[in-house]
Amino acid sequence: MKSRKGISVIVSYVLLITLSVAMAGLVYTVIRYKASLPEEIKCPEGTSILIYNYSCSAQQLNLTIKNNGFFNVSGVNVRIFNATSVCTNSISQFSLPLAPSAINILTISYQCTSPSRISILPFRDVRNKRVYCSDAVIETNITC
Repeated sequence: MKSRKGISVIVSYVLLITLSVAMAGLVYTVIRYKASLPEEIKCPEGTSILIYNYSCSAQQLNLTIKNNGFFNVSGVNVRIFNATSVCTNSISQFSLPLAPSAINILTISYQCTSPSRISILPFRDVRNKRVYCSDAVIETNITC
């Protein structure tokens, strides 16, 4: 009778290689799935606003804001500070996005005495998500 020892070694190597390739494919698929992160939505670098003018009257701050950037701005988050704390945090969504070089007037009510500083953070609506432009925040001292 002939020895089948040589054939069984070959079969075991084929099974070992097949199993290794299958496991490598499985590991690759799992790692690829885990590593595919959603694309981060950010504000474009040329987004910028400017406080064109402001005035205070009877617990109201009237702001004239100009978009001096290259992209539309959907709205702003206005924070009014007095000497010790935040008086008002107001989000103003524009009816139409503020185009570059366009001007918009906002009226913000506040409940504190002697507001001394304002902070304005613009945001854009991108793919139905509000994206705040933290690099374009402006802060200035005011006198009311």
